[in-house]
Amino acid sequence: MLSIDDQLNYILERCSEVRIDDEIVSWKEILEIDRFFIIFKIQELTFPNGENHLPHRFECNCSATKYSERLPIESSMLRIFDFPDELTQFYSSEDRAYSVKSEKMNAEFNIYMPTLGTMNRLREIIIELTATGQEIDKAFIKIVPYLVGNWESLDISAYSALNHESLTWNIPKFTFISKFADEIQKAKRQLLKADCPLCGSKIDSRIFLDSSFTVKDLFLISTGFSELV
Repeated sequence: MLSIDDQLNYILERCSEVRIDDEIVSWKEILEIDRFFIIFKIQELTFPNGENHLPHRFECNCSATKYSERLPIESSMLRIFDFPDELTQFYSSEDRAYSVKSEKMNAEFNIYMPTLGTMNRLREIIIELTATGQEIDKAFIKIVPYLVGNWESLDISAYSALNHESLTWNIPKFTFISKFADEIQKAKRQLLKADCPLCGSKIDSRIFLDSSFTVKDLFLISTGFSELV
C-alpha cells in the first residue's frame, strides 16, 4: 500500500496542475479524499477511446448461484466518499474546517480534512521516529492529520507540540476528534460500486483488493501483442 501511495502521488505531481484562486500551488494541497477521483480522470483523459480496460471482480451472495463477474472499472463506479450527515452542521466555509464550540467540552477547535501534504509529512515523521527508536502514540497518530490546517507547518517539533497538547484535553474533546476520524475512515472505506444483476442491490468493493494490482495497470494499453507492434 505504501508503494501504491507513492505511485498515486507521483502521477498527481507529474500529470496535474493545481490552482487555487488562479495561483499555481503544490499537488500536496489536494485533499486525500479527492485523490482517486482525480487519478481516474487523468486515466480517462489519457485513454479517451477506452484503450485501457482495468477489470475488477464484483461478487454478491444473494442467491445459490452467487453472482461473480469481472467488469471494467469506470469513473461512474467510484464511490469516493460519503460524508456523514451528522458532521455537516459543524462545517465553516470561512475557516474551511469543521469548527466546534462546546460549553460541555469547554473548548473551541477546528478539525481539518487531511491534505496529501499532511499525510506525506506525517509518514516522514513516523519513519523518523521509528528509526530513532521513539515510541509511536497510535491513538494520536489516528487523529493528528485532522488537527493540521497547513501541511507545510507539520514537522517533528509541531507534531510533538500537538501530541503534548492532546494530553491536556478532557475526555469529551479527545472522544469527539477520535470519533470524527473514525467516521471519515468509514466513509471512504469502499471505493467501487456496481449493481448486482440478480438482486439489484449495490455491490461495494475496494479497488486495491487484488494484491497483484499496481497503479501502472491504470495506464497500460489493454490489447493483444500483435496490435501493439
